[in-house]
Amino acid sequence: SALKNNSDDCNPEASAWTPWFNTQDPEKSNGNDIEDISVIRNTQPDAARCTTVSNVQYSLQGTSKNTTMMYQTLINNNGVFCMGSPTSHCPDYSVRFCCPSEPKVPVQ
Repeated sequence: SALKNNSDDCNPEASAWTPWFNTQDPEKSNGNDIEDISVIRNTQPDAARCTTVSNVQYSLQGTSKNTTMMYQTLINNNGVFCMGSPTSHCPDYSVRFCCPSEPKVPVQ
């Protein structure tokens, strides 16, 4: 899919990136890291405007201590979903969303 390239495409005419969100820490969540727009929207006002998402960008915080790479990551327009285990942690992802920008007030 197009998201594998982790591009920063976000049409400036109609859309804008949210700030970066990092709502889960694999060290504290049984090795999982789920950055889900439907959850983030409930707690982060900056994500509340994301009624539709046209792109997702992710980054890794620090370095993963996981040498086995025994985790699975799904990245789609809803965010990053990484399932690890207590013995094989996901990397710690941050995510941001390309969403419709706030309606601009026309200048009189």
